[in-house]
Amino acid sequence: MDQGLLRGTVMVVGGGNGGIGRAIAEKALASGARVAIWDLSAAEPRDGLHSVVCDLTCETDVQSAFDQTVALTGRIDSLVNCAGITGPTA
Repeated sequence: MDQGLLRGTVMVVGGGNGGIGRAIAEKALASGARVAIWDLSAAEPRDGLHSVVCDLTCETDVQSAFDQTVALTGRIDSLVNCAGITGPTA
């Protein structure tokens, strides 16, 4: 990702604690964004990363995650939805 494109922005990654979502969150962090991961489990804290435990199927949880993220960062510039559950794969 282009460093200039994401530097100083705030990105929410729904389902960002694993798989593709985690890779996107890591790349966004490396590109200068602040990242809020909204997931069923907490992400390991570190600079630039904010973790909110949130069930994305629950409107109340999503509103709370939004409120927490905006209170901490002042805004949300982008949202990536990578939440999902896969069944057995062969």
